Amino acid sequence: MAGVGAAAAARRRGTGATGDVWALGFLAGLMYGAGGIGARMLAKPHSIQGLLLDPALWAMAGAGTLGLLLYAMALQRGSVTVATAAVVVAETLMPAALGITLLGDRPAPGRTSIAAVGFALTVFGSLLLARYGEAPAGSGTKSAPGVARPAA
Repeated sequence: MAGVGAAAAARRRGTGATGDVWALGFLAGLMYGAGGIGARMLAKPHSIQGLLLDPALWAMAGAGTLGLLLYAMALQRGSVTVATAAVVVAETLMPAALGITLLGDRPAPGRTSIAAVGFALTVFGSLLLARYGEAPAGSGTKSAPGVARPAA
């Protein structure tokens, strides 16, 4: 998590371009995925004290908090579409790869091809959304009656 925090701090010096939004969103997705991996590894404690002493709980809390902060930074710098697409790609790729390679996760027997197609469509759709999901320039500039527009 320290490495992700350092990477986010280094990106902080950026110009706010789409690359910054994508990088921050991707880092946020990695943190959300790390929280999921922490939940997968969380032991079954027999007491509150056992739960509070489990490092996976603190890893989940730290990863979730850092993910939320990185996602907020991405949203401040650019498009919701680009930031969210990057989050979806990262939070899909990392836990799936770690689950298969390190934790012994496997699709149900006979369903590997369905799982692979679903996974590929998720990532492909997120990438398309990031690339082509923006509204055209100048569209949606008028606000509805009674709705205040944010100050620039």
